[in-house]
Amino acid sequence: MDKKIYYQVRAEVDKLITTNLIERGGIVHKYITGNANFPNPTVEMPAFSIAIEELKIAQLDAATGDRTKIAFRNGKDIVVRVMMRMLADYVNSAAAGDKDIILSSGFDVRSTPTPPQELDAPEKVEVLSSKTTGAMVVKAKRVKGAKSYVAQYAQEGTPNWLSTFSSLSKITVEGLAPGTTYSFRMACVNSKGQSKWSQQVEAMAI
Repeated sequence: MDKKIYYQVRAEVDKLITTNLIERGGIVHKYITGNANFPNPTVEMPAFSIAIEELKIAQLDAATGDRTKIAFRNGKDIVVRVMMRMLADYVNSAAAGDKDIILSSGFDVRSTPTPPQELDAPEKVEVLSSKTTGAMVVKAKRVKGAKSYVAQYAQEGTPNWLSTFSSLSKITVEGLAPGTTYSFRMACVNSKGQSKWSQQVEAMAI
């Protein structure tokens, strides 16, 4: 019996120059927004739209050749690339190998004969102080097969979790209120989907 063909996203985010990244990001944003196949994207669509627009403006400013503006553009470029990787992994998970569903996201497809493996939840999660006031560093042991990581945090006693993400298992969370205690947790993502959340860690922002 022939093996079932599982299709996956062909994102190739790292191969895109900034101009093409902006164009592809706009397409993905358009097709995922309001798409019933993707009800809970790991990247919020309004935030993704803002990130693309900020990169577009920074790209125009960097055309002058000013080194400071180029460095600023490069920072915005990284943010959009990380978001695109997160969305590619989410689409892979939601599509479960279905070619048409993947194409409905605005991404292209590639095929693989076997489905990807589920991920274990991150372990050895730590929350460390940062040199920046109101920022903390959440880190965990790297998970084999993970493509990206999500850190969530919530002020102690509230159910409102906020997310930040990275391709690394070490994530800086900013905008915290010094002297306030927060709960932190981390998950990882690959084309199979998101892992379970790690155990929560409580720490006071400084």
